[in-house]
Amino acid sequence: MANRTTAFASAVHNLTDPQALLPAPLKNRIHAARYWKEQCFGLSAESLIDKAVALECVGGTYGGAQTPSRFMCLVLKLLQLQPEHEIIVEYIKQDDFKYLRLLGATYLRLTAAPKQIYTYLEPLLADSRKVRIVRTDGTYELGFVDAVVDDLLCKEDGGIGVGMPRMPKRWQLEEVDILEKQSPVGRVSLIDEDLRELIAEREADAVAAEAPAKKPAAPPQEGDGRPRLNFLKRPKTTTNASATAPQEPPPSAKHIMNDIAIANEQRAKLGLAPLKGADDWLERAGDS
Repeated sequence: MANRTTAFASAVHNLTDPQALLPAPLKNRIHAARYWKEQCFGLSAESLIDKAVALECVGGTYGGAQTPSRFMCLVLKLLQLQPEHEIIVEYIKQDDFKYLRLLGATYLRLTAAPKQIYTYLEPLLADSRKVRIVRTDGTYELGFVDAVVDDLLCKEDGGIGVGMPRMPKRWQLEEVDILEKQSPVGRVSLIDEDLRELIAEREADAVAAEAPAKKPAAPPQEGDGRPRLNFLKRPKTTTNASATAPQEPPPSAKHIMNDIAIANEQRAKLGLAPLKGADDWLERAGDS
């Protein structure tokens, strides 16, 4: 009972049992796996999310005994439950859990029509988050979400060692107007504009590096045929600061006499002798 498909499951690709999409040997190994018996029993489309969030890698089978990975066990569980299409779309559209997104993408690739596959999986090519991929020899390698989705779209085994249902090429669906035509260069990446700007900058730097350095223009020499703008030249003039500065008039004798007289009065009050030679100078100034 635990390995049977739900009674309400509908046929997929002319198969009444969706579990038949996986090869019988792989399906039997999954049913015999310990993870299937302990962790996948009694799961629903809602409780399966917790198991998908806890995944640590993507892959099919590994090791000499071809042990199925936990990711593949959950893929078979989805085929057994056959959840509604809207639930799988939510698996794919959410951005928080990358392994849940890849689980929904793998299930959609196995069961959906080509138009739905291209419509929902091509936007995932912009997801560049890192994921772990288990290889057939049991080792792990670093991969990316967009690379895994590209394998689902382009490779016959989907990159996980499982034969995928045959699907027309994109250009074939474009010719019959099932899908909208893409640009002439194919898929347009979200970083395409940044790449073009980077290429343009590098080309500009290369051109600047190859161009010879410009030499400064030499001053015109006499007889080279070019006109002389002599009228722009102004004659140099030298000015004498002492000649141009206004000169103060010399102090008059009367003012000097007054200053000396005031100074002598102050000196007399202090008991000092008058200025030496001041009297003679005053008499000469008075005579003049």
